[in-house]
Amino acid sequence: MCKPGNVNVQVSIIALLFAIAVSSFASDKVFENVENSKYTFHYKRDNSIKSNINNFFIREIARHNLNSLNSTSFTYYYSVHQSITRTEMNTYLVKTKVKGEKCTGDVYYRDFDISDILMPNHADLNIAIYSGDTFLEDFYFKDITQNIDKEFELDFVFEGNEIPDDYWVRVENVDFYSGNNDKDVFFSRIHAIDIYYTGIAVAERLLNQLDEMDVTDIYMVPDFYIKLKEVERVCATVKNYHYPQELNLALDDKAGYYTKLDELARKISKYNYSYNQLLASVDFIKIDGRFSGIAKDYVDLTSRYFELSQEVTHWQSSVYYNLGLVKYTNEMLEDYFSGFEKMIDKTGACNEKAQVILLLKNQVFQSYLNRAKKFMDEEKFHVATGILKNAERFYKLTNGTTLPIEYNIINATANYGIYTSYIQVTDRAIEVGNYELAENYINKASEFQKQHKETIITDKYLKKMTNNLVNLYVVKGNSLNESGDFFEAKYCFAQAHRLSTSIFVFNKDYEIKHGLNKAINGLYNGYVEKARFYFDEGEYYKANEEILKAQELYNSNSSVIMPSIEVDDITTGVNRSLYSYLIMKGKINLDAGSYTIAFEDFNNASKLEEEYEFQGDSLLEPLFKEAAVLVIIDKCETGIDNADKNYLNKAREIYDECMAMQVECGLEKDTDVQKSLWELNSNLFVRNCENENVVFHSLIKMADLSVNSGDFIGAVNILDKSFDVSSQNPYCEFDLAMAEELTAKYKPAARYQVLAKEAQQALMTEDRESFLEIYEEMEQISAENEIVRAKIEPMPLFYLFSVKNNLALFEKSIEQYDNRAEFETAMKLLKTIEANHYSMKDTRAIQERLAYKMAVSDQESQGVVDPKINVEKYTEGKSWYKFFKRTYIKSSK
Repeated sequence: MCKPGNVNVQVSIIALLFAIAVSSFASDKVFENVENSKYTFHYKRDNSIKSNINNFFIREIARHNLNSLNSTSFTYYYSVHQSITRTEMNTYLVKTKVKGEKCTGDVYYRDFDISDILMPNHADLNIAIYSGDTFLEDFYFKDITQNIDKEFELDFVFEGNEIPDDYWVRVENVDFYSGNNDKDVFFSRIHAIDIYYTGIAVAERLLNQLDEMDVTDIYMVPDFYIKLKEVERVCATVKNYHYPQELNLALDDKAGYYTKLDELARKISKYNYSYNQLLASVDFIKIDGRFSGIAKDYVDLTSRYFELSQEVTHWQSSVYYNLGLVKYTNEMLEDYFSGFEKMIDKTGACNEKAQVILLLKNQVFQSYLNRAKKFMDEEKFHVATGILKNAERFYKLTNGTTLPIEYNIINATANYGIYTSYIQVTDRAIEVGNYELAENYINKASEFQKQHKETIITDKYLKKMTNNLVNLYVVKGNSLNESGDFFEAKYCFAQAHRLSTSIFVFNKDYEIKHGLNKAINGLYNGYVEKARFYFDEGEYYKANEEILKAQELYNSNSSVIMPSIEVDDITTGVNRSLYSYLIMKGKINLDAGSYTIAFEDFNNASKLEEEYEFQGDSLLEPLFKEAAVLVIIDKCETGIDNADKNYLNKAREIYDECMAMQVECGLEKDTDVQKSLWELNSNLFVRNCENENVVFHSLIKMADLSVNSGDFIGAVNILDKSFDVSSQNPYCEFDLAMAEELTAKYKPAARYQVLAKEAQQALMTEDRESFLEIYEEMEQISAENEIVRAKIEPMPLFYLFSVKNNLALFEKSIEQYDNRAEFETAMKLLKTIEANHYSMKDTRAIQERLAYKMAVSDQESQGVVDPKINVEKYTEGKSWYKFFKRTYIKSSK
């Protein structure tokens, strides 16, 4: 039996039973309806996986908008488009399309509409079929995802014997939900919104700081300066925030973010001017002994953002913390200390400026360390590490890469404080029974310890805590096994095994393995029991779903599970029922003209027969071949249609598919198949030859265009390509006689142009002999071919004199001419130059040199009685040869 394509039998029964599309043919629509509806999302406490993301949305919206969970909801509006079409007697196609319109309700996060993220993209639903007021049947579809048009779309067929016009359908028990990817999109959007509002809050804070500055007190110049520089730094950071297009800030800057930044920029500029005015007005500034205070004030300013990160709400915390991290660069520090140098210039310590700046740098670093110690005393270790990062960056740019011992000691203490806080949270989580949280903080502590091995030398305590957690998971797993909750028990023992392996402690290994095996077998037997129940009830879809779970669990735990003989019995029964159903459904589709679907049905049935060694239905093979023949014929007709539309690549693909299918299905002698393949092949051949003739004639036309533009070399090359088209398609007819005639006609002219280029090269290389030899051949070709005389001569300057330098070369070559034939050739070339409209001034030297040579030759050979007669003969009386005439007459006297 043939097996074309890669059809997978192991698909869910629901797809095979219900999702059967019907190809287009004459049909009657018996029902059509469009209905608008809505679905409201509330917080669900069922802890089901599919409600997790929507619960997360509601929880976050409620928390950030200060609402309760129970009072937070949003409504999804959608339309349902449904139709029933009769495709065959007693066979009907149901089409359902669910299209989302919008979400309303609690869809705002801090005044920003985030409803686009809340739109669900997964659905479970029932489609119920009615005849009049009587319910007939319903079909359940699980985890339907949207298509590329953001629509839920379902098609299936059903059999019925009722009055067709009484049939109608309705979507019932619909359940919408969102996928995990939406959670990341949500986080990204609300983070951008949080940064937006934090940026505004920071800008307002900076404006207040500026307004609090005293711009008149000379003693406060250093304080004024460091505050102004800090405002500039933070403002630059806030200005660099980038926001996603979805916030639409360009059209609706809701809270005036950009207005606030513009105001801040203007005020910074104003205060910079005031500062410069103040500094310029001061003759003397006393800052001796104030460096430690200045450094402390500067560090306090930058560190304030770390402090604020602990005081503001959680959505602002990370933004403020990052503002406290100063991204020092050499350029930044150079600019910063240049301002202090201007102050030092007014202290009288100009000669000691470098030492004063070095003292200030050291004081800043020491202030950072002092500030970190203060935070550590308050057990704010995370903030202390931020201070120390600033200190490290500052020190490495101002003093060098080797940090002092004092810094290393403080840094180690801060790291150990963070590590200890992780341990404390872990202890508390274990105490209240939140093992997942405990494990999360153990992982954090472990990762932190690995990153700071130089300060947190041992992980012994972590291993002890992990081992305690292993014991707790084992106790919980055993308890769950006893209560029959094998799924959760399996999870607990798996966690215990993973954790014990991570610390290489295996004292609970036997108990873990024993408990895990019990949980796995309990889970397996539970699946089998459910499958038997559903099978006995005739619910084959649900029975198959449970069997697939059991088989999947067995495949991954074959050494642990004792296989149940019922699995094979139920699997065989389910697939036997499916086998019969597929043959029945294939016959219905075949009779209805849905040949491709029928073929897939029969193909899947044959695979089931082979896999489970059923006693085959004698109808299957002839039905299969009948469907295959009709599919091939349909495909060939599609191929012919593609060929007619000149989609030859697609038509060839179809032809290859049909040929392969013919062989695989043993239909080589089927006359209908042979006829369809022959017709498709013939259409392909005819269309291909037509296309190639179009190419052939287009090349002839291109050759003519090249001739019209004077390019005979190009024309001959194009004609050569037309012969290539013919040789590549030996079974097509082409007007080769025309191509051969044109080639013979244009080849001499092409040769003439090739020689012209060679003549130009000879001139450029001062190869006089080659030039004259080439020119003689050109004259011969010209004499023998009218096309050269008509289309090319006089020889275009493009070939011989495309650069003025060639005229100089020609002039130089005349020096070598010494006989009448060479003089005549030179005269012809001079006439070519004249015919191509060169100025006689450009050729003056050539005319005079050639006239002198010819006059001397004429005197020596025959004497010159009247030079004017000779000149008229040579120049044909044209005024362009003025310099030639004058020189010839003068040289003949």
